[in-house]
Amino acid sequence: MGRSHDGHVSGLNRWVDGVRADTGASIPYFDPDAATKGVWILMLFQDPSGAA
Repeated sequence: MGRSHDGHVSGLNRWVDGVRADTGASIPYFDPDAATKGVWILMLFQDPSGAA
């Protein structure tokens, strides 16, 4: 788990934990180094699958 629950992404990654627990889905964590406070856009992409 590392730093996934540190700083400004902690709330988002707690949400990911809840969705994982409720659905069993494989959802990636938000990267604490990929964005910063004050960011104007949040892009959510589907993780690569075998069909891609």
